[in-house]
Amino acid sequence: MITKLATAVGIAPFNHRSLTALDSIVSLAFSWNDRYHRTRVIEKFGPQALYFVLEKPASAC
Repeated sequence: MITKLATAVGIAPFNHRSLTALDSIVSLAFSWNDRYHRTRVIEKFGPQALYFVLEKPASAC
C-alpha cells in the first residue's frame, strides 16, 4: 500500500527512511492477518510480500 502510494506521487519508496519506517509500522499492524486465501474485505489488509536485505560481510584482505 505504501509502495503504491509513494510511486503514484513519484517518490522512490524505499529510498526514504520515513516511508520505510511507515511501511514497517503498517506491516506490523496487519501482521496478524497472514491468511493465504483472503475472502473477506478485512482479510485483504494483510502483508503481500516479504523482502530480505542481505549484506555480504567485508572480507579481511
